[in-house]
Amino acid sequence: MRFYRVFPFDPSAAVDQPGGAMFVPMGGDNRLGNADLYHELYLASHAEAAVAETFGRLAVWEPEMLVTAKGSIYALATYDLADGTPVADLDDTALLAEMGLRPTDVVSRDRRHTQHWARELFTRHRWSGVSWWCYYHPQWTIYALWDVGSLRLASPPEPLHGSHLALRRAAETIVRSLHA
Repeated sequence: MRFYRVFPFDPSAAVDQPGGAMFVPMGGDNRLGNADLYHELYLASHAEAAVAETFGRLAVWEPEMLVTAKGSIYALATYDLADGTPVADLDDTALLAEMGLRPTDVVSRDRRHTQHWARELFTRHRWSGVSWWCYYHPQWTIYALWDVGSLRLASPPEPLHGSHLALRRAAETIVRSLHA
């Protein structure tokens, strides 16, 4: 399976260090974060979904947003996950019923609640991560992987810029004003 992620890129960083495409940030207060159990890497099914997940909260997209407060540039990374890697699909009604979840539980913005069901999924030891529909466009899928052992970088990261195709497509799809 192919995945995408937007992240603060440091071209001089080792691939598995901060600023590198395979670096898994420490968990914490993330949506599915349970730092005492795992660290998760958030990915998307489409390049434009990765862009939307990163910048979607902003109504106007300007070049300044493509640089972090620390001066790193945002880049788009492309990954491949080995076929057969088990991922809990929260768009599967049977799994939702087994977990006692409703679709609204999956997209809840209440982090304590989402962290709770993520903890339960992790402790079942059946999956390498979890997927659900994107808040910004439900035809896109978002993934959180806590086991990245089968994940490979498919190509070097692409620094984002105002005319990047994924940025333009994301802005068009989720209706954001893009000022390149």
